[in-house]
Order: sequence, then structure tokens, then C-alpha cells
Amino acid sequence: MAIRIIRKPDPDIELPVLLAGWPGMGNVGVMAVNYIRRQLHAVKFAEIDISRYTLPDTVQVKDGLAFLPPSPVCRIYYTRDPAAVYFVGEAQLSGFAASEVISELLDFSEHLGVRKIFTGAAFANNLSSREPSRVYGASNSRDLSEFIGKQGVMMMPEGHIAGMNGTLIGFAGNRGIDAACLLATMPIYAVSIPNPKASLALIEVCSRILNTEIDTESIEAKSREMENNMVVIEEKIRDIFPVVLSEQEKESISIEDDKIPAYIIDKIERLFAVAQKDRSQADILKRELDRWSLYEDYEDRFLNLFREE
Repeated sequence: MAIRIIRKPDPDIELPVLLAGWPGMGNVGVMAVNYIRRQLHAVKFAEIDISRYTLPDTVQVKDGLAFLPPSPVCRIYYTRDPAAVYFVGEAQLSGFAASEVISELLDFSEHLGVRKIFTGAAFANNLSSREPSRVYGASNSRDLSEFIGKQGVMMMPEGHIAGMNGTLIGFAGNRGIDAACLLATMPIYAVSIPNPKASLALIEVCSRILNTEIDTESIEAKSREMENNMVVIEEKIRDIFPVVLSEQEKESISIEDDKIPAYIIDKIERLFAVAQKDRSQADILKRELDRWSLYEDYEDRFLNLFREE
């Protein structure tokens, strides 16, 4: 396996930063890197053929004819301003195959003069799609940790980072190259769905890291569209499955601090309107209030339903 050079960057250019992304939960990292390199009109200048490490587990069919899908490729781009390299992988690898690709990429990065590497990934959590996506980070260098902390990234206190996003920063550390993984939070129930909202959070951090402006209008529109769709899904999920809150979560939730999603407050208002007309529906309202630990906030109003009767 070797990197195929398509065109050489200008000889006078320095490329100190590498952004890398692979497919994963929500495709958060690879979507962010792809969006950034498109918006900055990055030039493709190299590829890594990884077909020897990938075995297709399906065939494509068209008009009754079956054929193997194209082999995945890793593509490498660069921009002069900002001076940066962008690595986009089409497949996650593991074990020996992953170490081979990472070693090849690090060899190439050292040849280009890369001094800092950033990978992007998802941080799946038990949260609503209405909540903002926050970016956490883990680095192989204290200096780099301080740097990304100044860009609004919160440090991961503990845990692990799976896949090539994690192993790349470990291999880079063995070579003395500063590297960090940036992880944007997303709902754990939606890890198989592309999440532009989490990708947008990564893009905003990378914009500060690269010290450049990135037009985020189109991905913001996709983020709003996704959020509207996910709100409907979440409400259906909560109607089917009871929500179990920890004692700490119960203490943190109240109307005043606006921790309850707006669509839940709307739903409660609709249930009050229904119960006002039909007292037999009050039990449904009571369960929803208990589910979100809001009964005390609405107790007088709830009891008034029966006092008026």
C-alpha cells in the first residue's frame, strides 16, 4: 500500500495542520471534514487505496444484474489559506489494517510538515435533539489540550475513543506529533442517522482552530430540518417508553431553568386543554407531569381541574 500523489502542493507552502474524518456514529466527523474542505475549496492531491483491507459484505443490483460496489478510498486535500491538510476516509478499519493506514498517513504528514492533527467523532449521550451539541476533546499533549480548551472544547474526564479517530492520536503521540480528537454530543438513540447538528458543532470549533471563516448556512439548514424531524420521533418514543430520570436529573429539571424541551411544555398544555373538557383524561396528564417531575410545578392548576367540577 502506498499513497498515490495526484498533484504536488506548491513547493513554498507549509501545511502545519491536518483534519481527519472517518465514517462512524452519525457520520459526524467525516461530514464535518468534508463540509470544511468543500467550503474552503480544498484541492485533492493524494489518495490511499485501501481495497486490500476491505471485503465487501454485499453486492449492488441494477436491472437484475449484481456487481461489487466500488472499493473504498481515502482522499487527501489541502488549502493554502488556511494552510491545512484534510483527510477523508471512506471506511473504518481495525487491527493491523488500521495501523497500516495510520502509519502511512503519519509518514505522509511528517513529510508535509504537519505539526498538529485533529480528528472528529461523535459523543453519543442520553440527550434530546433539541439540546445544543457540545464538543469534548482528548489530546495526547497538555499544550494541545490547553489550546483546544481556549477554542471552547471541554476536556473528557475519562473514557475511551474507539476506532481510527482514537488510535490515530495514540500513534501520533508515539511519533511526538500533537493530536486531539474532537467529539460532538448527539442523541444515543440516533447513532445510525447522519447528524448535521453535531457536525456543525465540530465545524465551528475547527473554524476557530484554523482561524478562518467558514460559511455554515447550508449545514445549519440541514441541522434545523433534522431537529424538527427528530422532535417528532422523540415524542413518539416517549409515548411508548417511560422516561426514567436519575435523582440528580430530577433535581436539575424545572420550568424556570428551561431544561425541559419546549415541545414537552407544549404537549402538557395540550393535555391540560383536553383534561379541561374531559376529566377522564386527567390521568394521562398526571403521568406526563410525573414523567418529567413537573407535578409540583403544576399541582394547583391540576387540582383546579377537579375543584371547578
